[in-house]
Amino acid sequence: IYIKDQADCTPYSFVSNITIGQPHELKVIADEVGNISCYGYSDGSVKLNIVSGNGNYEYSVDNGITWNAVPTDSIIKNLSVGMHNIQVKDYYSCLPVITIPVTIENPVQLSYNYTVKQVLCNGGNNGSIQIEASGGTGVYQYSIDNGQSYSTTNSFNGLAVGNYTILVRDGNGCLS
Repeated sequence: IYIKDQADCTPYSFVSNITIGQPHELKVIADEVGNISCYGYSDGSVKLNIVSGNGNYEYSVDNGITWNAVPTDSIIKNLSVGMHNIQVKDYYSCLPVITIPVTIENPVQLSYNYTVKQVLCNGGNNGSIQIEASGGTGVYQYSIDNGQSYSTTNSFNGLAVGNYTILVRDGNGCLS
């Protein structure tokens, strides 16, 4: 670097090395994918691990039409079932924007079948309902009183004549 005064004299000369640096390359990994909790919901998620970049990260789940700040916990929520190309950019919005393919899956739909044994005699209470559940996630709970109470037992005995409303709840709280 040379400095000249108004008379075009160079009274001082400095030798300095100047380096123009390059910003950190954006690197992002999808660490954890949270699938849908209940069939038909849109509560999937993905946790981003931003390995490097230049701060103030934004993401898009609609091919760059809208951009949102990456949450402080780095979890993108409310994703529906299917393939998502999550795009991430940093403060400088340098290209290429990182695209992370993520697949959100539905659990098998919770369903049930039941078998009823009718009361044998007028005024009796020897009826029963046997419920067999499938799909969903985790341990099943059963109700025959429209969800007022639940049991992990799928067999209800000693029932009197009446109307019973069956509900089955899985480990995620999904109902059928």
